[in-house]
Amino acid sequence: MVVLRKSIEDLHRDLVVSCTLVESMVSDAVRAVSGASGFFEDLNLQGEILHQRESSLEKQCLELLTLHQPVAGDLRRIAAVLKVARELKNISRLAVDIAQFASYFSSSTCASLVGQLESMGYLAARSISDSIEAYIREDILLMQTVFETRTTVAEQLIDVMQLLQEVVREQKQAVTEAVYLLECARSLAALTDHSSEVAAHVYYLKHGEILPRKRRAA
Repeated sequence: MVVLRKSIEDLHRDLVVSCTLVESMVSDAVRAVSGASGFFEDLNLQGEILHQRESSLEKQCLELLTLHQPVAGDLRRIAAVLKVARELKNISRLAVDIAQFASYFSSSTCASLVGQLESMGYLAARSISDSIEAYIREDILLMQTVFETRTTVAEQLIDVMQLLQEVVREQKQAVTEAVYLLECARSLAALTDHSSEVAAHVYYLKHGEILPRKRRAA
């Protein structure tokens, strides 16, 4: 039992390192949306590191499940690490995508919409940080904040889509860039989907049950 607990603590520390890396990646992706350049290649490299870490965490989790056959709280903790690690990998992929889409933005065409994306990016990045903090602290209230942020960003996505339709109607030449803006906005919104999944594991750790999706609304 002592060996298992020590292994779970080590597993948790490794996950926290991955969380820190993902937070940095999302922060850089949001900076790319704001016009900063040179992030795409670095994010690609960081993404590869994160994917390797996720594979290592998955291997460790499966080994603990096989060798120790944990129950109750120990089983929940290992299962949560496994699932959160997968969500982190998905978040890292989105960060790379966002930086790539942002590299196609023009300083003139659709410039007014970039401000909207920056706002979405700020909230998405905060949502990632909040979800990680909620998971580490097992904080139910912060978990709810993550769900609320997801709702706000989803509403912003609808606004961006409507504005893009207006821009394309008025500027036919802006269609290509509008596509990249739309994909970037969708990816930013998707970040909050994954942060909500991370946060939902707080409920799982405390109650041993998956939080129903209908209860994840703000």
